[in-house]
Amino acid sequence: MTADLPGHSRAPGTATDQILAALQGRYPETQYHFVQFFSEHLVDCYRVFGGDFDQVILLAVMGQRYIEAARDARAIPGRGPDMAWISALRLADVTGLPRETVRRKLKLLAQRGWVVCEKGKGWTLAGDFPAASARDDLKDLDQRGLQRLARLLAALRPLLSGSPVATVAQDQKA
Repeated sequence: MTADLPGHSRAPGTATDQILAALQGRYPETQYHFVQFFSEHLVDCYRVFGGDFDQVILLAVMGQRYIEAARDARAIPGRGPDMAWISALRLADVTGLPRETVRRKLKLLAQRGWVVCEKGKGWTLAGDFPAASARDDLKDLDQRGLQRLARLLAALRPLLSGSPVATVAQDQKA
């Protein structure tokens, strides 16, 4: 689904293909570390959002768009907050969630103070651009996610460089 979002397409023959080949060559180890990362993060999100994965998905998609707009605002003159807005219909298309579910969940996110709606623009994260209020409220989840990501990258690094899997334990102890 995310292939529809900016930043998710790639040209063939890139470094991504080389990394993919290396990971596929060590599939059991790769999949073990990925599933560990992914399942821990899903459980963490489940707990923080009270089991409402629809809100997690919507906030993630909106957050990705918001972060892209903030990044572009620094790099491209004239780009900025206006690029962070997205319609409920587009969110339904991208996520595969029913439109009415998207509308209902956006209202819940708005009640939390995490998103805002403006007629003619759609929805975006609440807060003074580029500082979203959801980021402050979710800082503990964000920090745990970054720690998990660091562990995943440390675990995958030896698989990509051809080092034995045993060095993963050594890297994690360091």
